[in-house]
Amino acid sequence: MKGVLIAMGLWLFLELYSRAEDATPSPAMSLPESISLEQFREFVTGKRGLVLDVRAEESYRAGHVPGAISLPDLNFETGYARLRSFLTAKKVKPIVVYCSSETCSGSEWIQKQLLNRGFTHVSRFRGGWQAWTEAGLGQEVPSSH
Repeated sequence: MKGVLIAMGLWLFLELYSRAEDATPSPAMSLPESISLEQFREFVTGKRGLVLDVRAEESYRAGHVPGAISLPDLNFETGYARLRSFLTAKKVKPIVVYCSSETCSGSEWIQKQLLNRGFTHVSRFRGGWQAWTEAGLGQEVPSSH
């Protein structure tokens, strides 16, 4: 009888634990449609996911958010084809896209393209490169080899 009670207690514990784990939202699932400068800074410095720079390739080469990957909105299909394997492998990771400024619509367009391709955790930083640099945050410039 004691063994049955222990087994039932263990089963109940495991059942409740698994339900609690399922109910806990993952950080990726709580990513809003757009994020503030402070949220973006934390995302970048905490390396919480992928950062996509959707500005023109020339702008990206002149300087970009540290760790950002270039996926220009004007060459989206070509860039996406080049990065498809990499992005698909990271599909469950959160992605934040940014453009040149708050008035640039490229980040919103790329966000929609990625959502249409099955990416579920895609947000955009509305302030863009302009807000990032005006805040005096770091930048990365690719070395010319």
